[in-house]
Amino acid sequence: MKMRKYKDINPNNRTNFVMVYYHAGRTLTQIETLLKKAYGNPLPVRPRDRLNRLQFKLEQMAAR
Repeated sequence: MKMRKYKDINPNNRTNFVMVYYHAGRTLTQIETLLKKAYGNPLPVRPRDRLNRLQFKLEQMAAR
């Protein structure tokens, strides 16, 4: 997966951040479920920490 640079992303007036935030949260939950099926429950430390860091960053973006 290759991320685009922030300055190369054009504005989109059809979506708002609330909608994007909740969709990202649902996607993270789905990824967590798939990882638990693959690795077992509880998740290994590295995948769990990476999911938590991504969730924290989403919360920081929402706070801004």
